[in-house]
Amino acid sequence: MLDTLVGNLYYDQFDAYLADNGGQDIAMLTEFMQEWRKDNGRWVDAVVKSAAEESQYNRDLIAGWIETWRGKAAEALAPLADAMLGDGALATALAALEQRAAKAGIK
Repeated sequence: MLDTLVGNLYYDQFDAYLADNGGQDIAMLTEFMQEWRKDNGRWVDAVVKSAAEESQYNRDLIAGWIETWRGKAAEALAPLADAMLGDGALATALAALEQRAAKAGIK
């Protein structure tokens, strides 16, 4: 969950902000991490989806983890998200988390 939120804030939103404001050199420095993030994300998504498909218990357990830690993670990341990108950035990252969970069959 934290990987999704931090990754969206930094590698998606902040990187786009920098590129739009003359900071393309930073994107070049983080290119490796962005590629790794894509590969790692596919692996994590496959593992979570497999676990969720295995049983309702697993789906409920994973959904419970998301419910428990989502708010705490958002609270911790809010000052960083606001300072880096302003209003709406954290909401965008949380929407990305919800979308990723839905793809894995977690509601």
